[in-house]
Formats: sequence, C-alpha cells, structure tokens
Amino acid sequence: MLHPERGEGRVRYFDEAEVDALAVHLAQEADKKPEAPRVLTEGEIAARLFPIFERGVSWLDAVVSTKLPPKEVRAAYWQWRQGFRREIPGTAVDVDAEPDEAVPAHDEKAFADWEAEMRALDREQERFARLSRSLRRR
Repeated sequence: MLHPERGEGRVRYFDEAEVDALAVHLAQEADKKPEAPRVLTEGEIAARLFPIFERGVSWLDAVVSTKLPPKEVRAAYWQWRQGFRREIPGTAVDVDAEPDEAVPAHDEKAFADWEAEMRALDREQERFARLSRSLRRR
C-alpha cells in the first residue's frame, strides 16, 4: 500500500494520502470481529474423540489434537467409558456390563487422575486468557 521514495541515506518519504489511506484501512481491520467458530454438535465431538480414546491417547494429546475445551473432552470421555465399556488392555472391564453399573476401582482412579490433569489445564487456559486480555489492553 505504501510506496516510499528514498531520500539521502536511509531516509524514506511517504505520500501523505497513502499514509492516511493505510491508517483508515488498519482502523477498519481492527474494528472487524473475527468470525465465530462453528459450534460442534455432541455427535461431531464424539466422532472426533471416541477413536482417540480407543487408541489410548493421553488426555493432554486429546485436548491438543482436537483443540476442544478440556471440559468437553472430559464429558466425552466419561460418556465413552460409561456407554461403551470396552475392554482396555491391562484392565478387567466386563464388555457386557450394564452402562449404569459402578465403574471398577482402577477406572475410577484413572479417571480421577485425568480429572486432576484437566483441572490443571483449565487453570492454565484461564491464566493464558487473563494474560491475553491484559496484553490487549496495552
């Protein structure tokens, strides 16, 4: 947009009209709000996450790879565990168990560990949001 003319040494001279036009353009761009991301349905979230859970991917990697909020990943994981009750290597989960039966103790501990990790991620996400807001105010 700007076409400077070279002066002596390293001096650049800009056309006043081009500078004014650029200022207007930048102000308009700053006023534009980014388009809101499309909200995924529960089915779309499940379709993204359930295969990841089946592979035994870590919770952090599930959040990072899908870019979904930790709360949604947590809820989908719990639905997956309760609804499918698939056998996971190293566990003794009954594949034919009713979904409303109690979760075995080893699953409760694994889920509690994962919940703690998700809460820590939630806190980090909020900390980054606060930092971002404070930087935007400057």
